[in-house]
Amino acid sequence: MRTRLFLIAVLLLGMGIFAFVSTTEAAPLGDRPLSIGMSGDDVQELQVKLAAIGLDPGPIDGKFGRMTESAVMLLQQIKQLNVDGVAGSEVVQLLNEHAIQGSRGFAAPERYRQVITARSTAYAPASSSNITYSGTRLRRGVVAVDPRVIPLGTRMYVEGYGYAVAEDTGGAIKGNKIDVAFLSLDECYQWGVRDVNVYILD
Repeated sequence: MRTRLFLIAVLLLGMGIFAFVSTTEAAPLGDRPLSIGMSGDDVQELQVKLAAIGLDPGPIDGKFGRMTESAVMLLQQIKQLNVDGVAGSEVVQLLNEHAIQGSRGFAAPERYRQVITARSTAYAPASSSNITYSGTRLRRGVVAVDPRVIPLGTRMYVEGYGYAVAEDTGGAIKGNKIDVAFLSLDECYQWGVRDVNVYILD
């Protein structure tokens, strides 16, 4: 009798754990804060919505990796939220508002304060320090600038790259030069050296 009760208890416990895992994996977007290392249908929905507004989350695979985190952080920067890389209620609300309004997403801005033509190079964590001059983590959406031309903290849109924030500096970044951050050296090589328009935002 005890053996039978023990087996029933183990079975019920196992079903409970399975149900909990299944619920977690299949949670609708917004039911839980999402952060790096998590996975599930809600992560995939987050990635789809980030991609729809032009913020590259990497593969749409339901796995919250570094590229998804960078896309979330960039959205937080653009909207001047706390930049922690966690897709909480504020991030989900923003994404849902864009979907409902049929927004153009984060395409080139229609309103800006100034346009600067700059020579752009690219860099990645593998080829430099992982910490920017501003003390933040190096990631896509960070731009190294000459603070005499573009002050640190400036929000901008870089032609061909997207929305970004001036958070870093560099010894070779003088005058109208910028260095845009990517997550891999392959992306840096693809970017190469090019002249771009930099839209300085309010």
